[in-house]
Amino acid sequence: MNVVLLILIIIFIILLCNYLYRRIKGMPDKSLKETWSDLKLEWCKYKQESKEDWDKYKQKCKKIDEKYRQKTQTINEEFAKKKEQKDLVKIEDSYKEIYEEYKNFSIDERGKFLHNLLLNDQDEYVEVLRFIQIAEESVDIALKSKNKDVAESRRKLALEMEQKIQERHPKAYGLIAGIIQFLKDNYDVSLFENQCIKYYEDAKKLKTIKSRQKRIDCINDLIKEAEINPKIDKKIIDFWKNKVKEI
Repeated sequence: MNVVLLILIIIFIILLCNYLYRRIKGMPDKSLKETWSDLKLEWCKYKQESKEDWDKYKQKCKKIDEKYRQKTQTINEEFAKKKEQKDLVKIEDSYKEIYEEYKNFSIDERGKFLHNLLLNDQDEYVEVLRFIQIAEESVDIALKSKNKDVAESRRKLALEMEQKIQERHPKAYGLIAGIIQFLKDNYDVSLFENQCIKYYEDAKKLKTIKSRQKRIDCINDLIKEAEINPKIDKKIIDFWKNKVKEI
């Protein structure tokens, strides 16, 4: 009841103010119907303006909310990434610790160590250790062998171990990455020099000129191949060019 009375009072005041304003300005009086129409028109304008302001406010809030959600998502993604990296480091460290322990054992002790891991359902660690051991031994032979076929087969075996670790145990890849990269960086040079050493030593032992010349020709062929290989330094090639002259 009080609310209705208040509304009637407000309407009366508005009408009175309108009447007095028009009297002061000397404007002709409007009928109550016209005045009511004006009031309704003003009210509609007010509602429209309020709606537009409200829509603008909602759009602004929406943009702020979207920006906040994007920022929150970015923070969560960065946090998850850091956590994943941290977890990966922990896992890599566990592989590394076991591998370092394994390397310090004698051959007999290594067998017992692997057996104990199997008994404790640590098959994954056993497989990783085997792959890394095979890779290291293969790299060592590939870089030292004077026999090209042996060196090449060992190189392929090392790369196979790398692929198996990448596929089956990617979190342990850091343990093998360095030795594989060392193989890739040095294989061409080592193979070239090892073969040159082989033919050079053979030539020095042989007594007939014809037999020695065959070895010299083999070294020269290797030199020609090395000259078009970007991984082999020119100084190494020049060294063997001069060495051939000593035979």
